[in-house]
Amino acid sequence: MTEAESRKVRILTTPEAPVIAVAEHALALLLSVMKRIPQYNTNIRQGDHSIISGSLLAGKTVGIVGMGRIGQRFSSILICMGCKIRYVDPFLKFPPNAEWEPVPTLGKLVETSDIISLHASPRVDGLPLINSAVLRHCKKGTILINTARGILIDETALEQAVKDGIIVAAGLDVFIKEPYMGSLLKYSQIIVTPHIASNTNESREQMEREAVDNLIHAKRSIFA
Repeated sequence: MTEAESRKVRILTTPEAPVIAVAEHALALLLSVMKRIPQYNTNIRQGDHSIISGSLLAGKTVGIVGMGRIGQRFSSILICMGCKIRYVDPFLKFPPNAEWEPVPTLGKLVETSDIISLHASPRVDGLPLINSAVLRHCKKGTILINTARGILIDETALEQAVKDGIIVAAGLDVFIKEPYMGSLLKYSQIIVTPHIASNTNESREQMEREAVDNLIHAKRSIFA
């Protein structure tokens, strides 16, 4: 029993509100990394017009870790852009889409993915999902995206994987400690944002509406 349950306090959430915003932000991070948009923006403003080739998103295999609402939305977007979707989710009983390939383990997923995107809840034990052991299974040149929870990644292991060229680039919106001021900021191929993936005007308005609907429904159920 949770503390709230012991005090007879009902906990209600607004799970639908951030779905589109977070999925779009994951795409924005991914495209920024692959097309080197932040680097170009900075370089041009400093008078540097040198060109470094980017990468196509189309044709890439994307490994989705956690196929919940956001993972499914992001996968739907990526399918339209020509990606192959593979995923691991131990809580998902039925494949949500015949085009998406389930994989039995995280290790098997990262071995065959060009891009890994995290959309999972934290582990019960609080340990990172993406640790040094998992990163060693990644293909050299893998891209990592995290818009879920900072605790999912061992940041020290990630930095080493970047140094080793295993992770060629990353897009991170969340960190273990925020605001983030750590050593990952040294790497221009790591694009960071300050935990704002769901922070759009539309999603915040929807969140407020869902919260009010929750209150109304809860009040009706109490007095029914």
